Amino acid sequence: ADTAPVPPPPAEPTPSSEPPLAAASSAGDPAPTPTLEEDEATQEDPTVFLNCPRPGDSLFLVFEHDVFFDAMGMAAIQQTVAAQAIELHCTEGGESKVGIESESGLPANRLPVTISGSAGTCSVGGSATLVPTVAGYCEEGIVWLTIWEEWQEYEMTITCDDSPPMPFALPDTGYKHAGPDDQGIDFWLVDEGVAVREFPFQGEGGSGFHRWTLYLDGLLVPNDVYQTWFEATH
Repeated sequence: ADTAPVPPPPAEPTPSSEPPLAAASSAGDPAPTPTLEEDEATQEDPTVFLNCPRPGDSLFLVFEHDVFFDAMGMAAIQQTVAAQAIELHCTEGGESKVGIESESGLPANRLPVTISGSAGTCSVGGSATLVPTVAGYCEEGIVWLTIWEEWQEYEMTITCDDSPPMPFALPDTGYKHAGPDDQGIDFWLVDEGVAVREFPFQGEGGSGFHRWTLYLDGLLVPNDVYQTWFEATH
């Protein structure tokens, strides 16, 4: 482990935007996406940082999102990404940095999104796909990651009383999470090589969280999450 004194904590990042949460009306039309805000998240102050990974190593980033929106009692929609991992590759970064990036186009990097809820007496359900792209670097025991999230392939259905289900779709959207100074979200490599960044969801009736967990080794990833990733890549 690197035993150099720990520098002052970097500024806590606030992702710039949120995935869409659509409140459906009883007629089956999605309501406008609300404007949302996030509080800042904190990390414990470590005493020492671990060494950065080396070029050729692999890291794993696990995505978990669970956000709930209540549209003034008219609709209640929950959008969930269960714990899903993607692999990150370490490359030569120049000087004292180690580059970190995800591989594009992999089927394993298409993460399922579950959508459920209600609109009045009607039920709402559906699915979507989260396609993340990650790039950044590690320097002096801190990993800085910029995370792009593409929310795609929304397929929604609203069912009211004895009426047949009515399908509707939402447009694809993309969001960038890079912290307030656009330097990246910071993951501090300490203790067991697991770094968690969680941001509470707050907005117009919203609640829940976004969470990214970085693992320095696949052996550290929870067994069920790693097994899902392994089956998708082999």
